[in-house]
Amino acid sequence: MQEQEDTQLLRALIEEGRASGVLDIEPEEIIEQILIQLPASDHP
Repeated sequence: MQEQEDTQLLRALIEEGRASGVLDIEPEEIIEQILIQLPASDHP
């Protein structure tokens, strides 16, 4: 259940950033960048 809550929070933060004009890349690119920085054991 925590993973789903984390996903919802991340999406909300991305949308907040997009609405503010701060983010200039797509959410998928942001997620890719996050996954690159995580240890392999933390994501599928």
